[in-house]
Amino acid sequence: PPSWDGGDRFPASRREEETWIKPTERAPPARTDTSGTRIKVTNVPLDLDRRDIKEAFEDRGRVIRCEVDRGVAFVTFERAIDAKKAIQTFDRGELNGQTMFVSQD
Repeated sequence: PPSWDGGDRFPASRREEETWIKPTERAPPARTDTSGTRIKVTNVPLDLDRRDIKEAFEDRGRVIRCEVDRGVAFVTFERAIDAKKAIQTFDRGELNGQTMFVSQD
């Protein structure tokens, strides 16, 4: 199979070893931005798991990720405005009788 020789060119495909292209001529990979906006939730009741937290916060917008560990949760919203709404709604609010503290991470 063809291999890159360390120069500024390499084969376009295995079948077309004679056809060379410069690395800069390749199309860039498709970019999908899934970073979102993450908030931190502390004092989470220990009897709640990731699904419970995600369900509670989805009332404010689309949650694309949720992680929970020992009373601390990190919730990532698709849109920054939804994360801001969640902070305003849930900071110093109660969940299962326990006061939570929510802030931008």
